[in-house]
Amino acid sequence: DYPERAKTTALARMQREGARAERLVPVFPSSTFPNHVSLATGTYVDRHGIIGNRFKDRTGRKFDYSNDASWIEAEPLWVAAERQGVHAAVFFWVGSETDWRGHGATYRKKPFDDSIGEAAKVDQILAWLDLPPEQRPGLIMSWWHGCDHVGHEEGPNSANIAVQLLAQDAQLARLLAGVDERKAWDHTTVIVASDHGMAEVDAQVDADRPLQASGVRARVEWSGGEGQVHLDDRSQVAQALATLARVEGLKAYTAESLPPSYRSYFPGRSGDLTLVAQP
Repeated sequence: DYPERAKTTALARMQREGARAERLVPVFPSSTFPNHVSLATGTYVDRHGIIGNRFKDRTGRKFDYSNDASWIEAEPLWVAAERQGVHAAVFFWVGSETDWRGHGATYRKKPFDDSIGEAAKVDQILAWLDLPPEQRPGLIMSWWHGCDHVGHEEGPNSANIAVQLLAQDAQLARLLAGVDERKAWDHTTVIVASDHGMAEVDAQVDADRPLQASGVRARVEWSGGEGQVHLDDRSQVAQALATLARVEGLKAYTAESLPPSYRSYFPGRSGDLTLVAQP
């Protein structure tokens, strides 16, 4: 519903001249890194292995908003393009900064820098389009700020969502105008996607203290409305489930009981239990 909150001329043009999806269905968990990697690989967390923005695997190796492609277990789109002889260009995307199994995009921006605005990205994208045909990328991917930061800081119903949306739309308009100027629409497709939606936070739930009080030794890793419970003693699974069943607003699942549609359990990285806060 964000585009309806402001007069977004570029997004409106895309809808008018192209198409607009009715809604987004993110993968689980609905957070940035799992969804960016799903967009890049075309598959789910149980295949690509990025189970959250931050997590530890069973060996103690830590993933913390990492751009190291070695964590990704499915082929990213830019690698698939390069493998088939299509030059790819990436201006910030999760996992694009390093090679994936020896292969990477011909053109890539690194390291990730949150302070770089969309004007610079539009300039670079248009510069890539201006390259000679034999050097020009056939695939360009770029992460933009969107309304993510405002939504996290102020909630999805903040008035500043519209302000930020207009700023983003102005740069999108520059990009579309650049394609106009180059008369490139016969061989160019522009796709704008979001990685996840947002919901207002009404309350917080605590799993750590109930588990401690019941004698269950565990490490709980939270990632927004989802969490992973790593038990010191896996024989305490039933005890942990019984304890967490009494916590209002929280559901706990084993790997076997996790709803199949979640497709989020990855052996060696997921916890013994997955926690889901109820909306």
